[in-house]
This record gives sequence, C-alpha cells and structure tokens, in this order.
Amino acid sequence: MYSFGFVVLHYKTYEETKETIDSILCLPAEGRDVKIVVVDNASENGSTEKLIRDYKDREHVSFILNHENLGFSAGNNVGFRELKKQGYDFIILSNNDIEVKSPDFYRKVEEDYEKYGFAVLGPAIENPDNGHTGCRTLPPDLKFAKGRIFRLYLKYYLGSLYSAYERFRSKDTPGTQKENDEAYSCGWKNVTLHGCFLIFSRDYIKRFKGLAHLTFMYAEEEILFIRLMKSNLKSIYDPEIRIFHKEGAATALSGKKMTKESFIRHIKAQKVLVKLIKKYQFVENIRGEKL
Repeated sequence: MYSFGFVVLHYKTYEETKETIDSILCLPAEGRDVKIVVVDNASENGSTEKLIRDYKDREHVSFILNHENLGFSAGNNVGFRELKKQGYDFIILSNNDIEVKSPDFYRKVEEDYEKYGFAVLGPAIENPDNGHTGCRTLPPDLKFAKGRIFRLYLKYYLGSLYSAYERFRSKDTPGTQKENDEAYSCGWKNVTLHGCFLIFSRDYIKRFKGLAHLTFMYAEEEILFIRLMKSNLKSIYDPEIRIFHKEGAATALSGKKMTKESFIRHIKAQKVLVKLIKKYQFVENIRGEKL
C-alpha cells in the first residue's frame, strides 16, 4: 500500500487553510500512511499559531514555520524535502484554498500510477463560479509567453480597458470554450497541469527536491512542464479526480487591480519562461495526447 504526504502552503488565511486540512483528513485512508505538512510562509498574523493549537493532537499533521516569505516554489519545497526525507511514495502540493471532492482519491491516484507510470498527476478543478479548469493541452511557446507579457502590461497600465480587451479577444477565438471543455472532460498525458494541486509520484521524487526554484511566484506550471519533458517524464491529467478550488487569492490576471509588486513578479516570471522556451525549443512541438 502506498503512502501519501501533503504539503499545504499557508499564508495568513486561517479559515481557508483549516478547511483544506479538514478536507484531506476526511478522505478515507483505509490504512494508508497519510501525513500533512503545513508550511507557513511567514504569516505573522497569529493564524499559524491558531492552526497549531487546533491540530496539536493530530499526530499526522505537522507544521514548518519559515522565517520569511519564500514565495510559491521555494515555500512548497520546504515541505516537499521534508516528506521526501521521510520516504513518502506520493507528495501532493496543495494550495490552502482546496477541497478534495473525490472520496476515492487515494485509490484513483494509485490506479493511475500503476496504469500510466506518471511523474506528476493533476485533477479536474471546479471553481466558485460553477466553472471548471482542466489542463493545457498545448505546450508553452514563445507566442504564448510573450502574449502574456503584453497582457500584463495592458492590465497594469490601462486598468479597466484590459477587461474590454479580454472580451474582444474571447470573441475572436470562438473555439476556445469547446477546447477548454474537452481539456477538462478527457484524460490527457504530456500536458501542462494547474499548479494549485499537483500530485508527484516516486518517479519524480527520487530525481528532484521539489519545484524548480526559478521564480518567486507565477509560471510554475509551465516551468514544471518543461522540466518534465526535458527529463522524459510523464504528466497525466485525470478528470475523475476532482477538487474544488476556492481561488481566495486574486491572481495578477484577475479582474482586480494589479499591484506593482504583483506586476513585477509576474513579468519576471514570464521572462524566465521565455528564456527556458528558447533554451529548450523542442517543447514547443509537444502536444498533449488523449489517454
């Protein structure tokens, strides 16, 4: 029987993190060794201390307190390294605003690993607006990365005009919704997975100590895809594994006003992505394949 370790990256939001932990604890483990490591990214608002009190009697929930905010990749990697040291077969990196919806989560992950031999597995994601997210079946390419940089500048400097641009852009690509629905409802391999919930198998764990720490935040999914493809490792998307993503923290591309700090971090991340795509040009020719 396989063992499962979860990393929940916490930053200030007590209720969301608690609901994420409870969602994991409610999953039927059926004798499996399950561990949750909550990594606090220097919240400094008392939320972590409150969580520690809540779970002080749960031996399978532990806490690591970072002395500074390390960002997304480096923060997650603190927990990843700890679980790798403890020898867990699967390590799941989870946002702190997640609810696992599949009661047979552990069995499905095990079945997918035995059938496909994946390095990283991603679930179907339900959103608060009754929408959904699957995977990205097209690889990151220079047009994709440079286009995102253009949209970030547009968003930051033109504000509300960005929304009008996005509406025009969506009308100009009528097949997008159909493609999104297909990417959500079908199983895929060799695709870019959503970064809010990533399931790493022992095939990945034995080779790496976590995510590539190249950015403070943003572009982690595309960077992970490039790492997998250049290492000849497999990513899998399974729509039968489902989570609910509350999306409590607004991203830089949301409808809310972008802060200068967020803008700078996002631009830096996209520039890193552009360099990687230029270095590993073969990834632009990789297309997701249906399972």
